[in-house]
Amino acid sequence: MGPADDACVQLGCTLPFGACVQLGCTLTFDAAHYLPRHEGKCKRLHGHTYQVEAVVQGHVDPNTGMVVDFSILERALLRVTEQLDHNCLNQVLSFTPTAENIAAWIFLQLQAGLGSVGTGGQELALVSVTVHETSTSFARVGA
Repeated sequence: MGPADDACVQLGCTLPFGACVQLGCTLTFDAAHYLPRHEGKCKRLHGHTYQVEAVVQGHVDPNTGMVVDFSILERALLRVTEQLDHNCLNQVLSFTPTAENIAAWIFLQLQAGLGSVGTGGQELALVSVTVHETSTSFARVGA
């Protein structure tokens, strides 16, 4: 029996030292865009199935054993990505919709919408948002 064993409660093992835990969820959305200042083929209208990953950080609630219910995090991210899904991003966003800019926009929108959604009403810190434009390329924005 060690210190970690002393921290175990009926619901499972909690972190005895108040450490933060990072959690994430991933969603996809489909959208078109074009990059008017790009010299290559991306200057023309084309589409992607974007994959977006959001990572939050918080403390484990000793009553529930969770930082946040994954479904709450997913709903928060979905509220943001629904604004982009099946749209031409150049018509929806006020900036050139590069992967970098999309990741930054999603980060800011999600950060504003998270609030106290953690278990027990705790504040969650948004750690990062990653936007995969393809299976081999992505942009990540972090706090």
